[in-house]
Amino acid sequence: MIKFKEVVHYHIDDTNFDGDYHRIEIFKDDVLVAAYGDSYHDKGEEKVEGFFEAVRLLLGSGNGANAAWNFEYVAVADEE
Repeated sequence: MIKFKEVVHYHIDDTNFDGDYHRIEIFKDDVLVAAYGDSYHDKGEEKVEGFFEAVRLLLGSGNGANAAWNFEYVAVADEE
């Protein structure tokens, strides 16, 4: 099974993750495969949606018992 992880980075003081994110990374089997910028300049969230729409088209829906892939979302407050 292929494992995807989306890591969304927020400002270090934004521990509730309710502000604008700084960047988004996508990992496939723990290897970085895509990185997108902040919400204002790079529209990273929209690019991530497109990325996973392509994955769904190629591999079918994920996270089920018989799925070809799995998805994990992680938010971290680690940006200055």
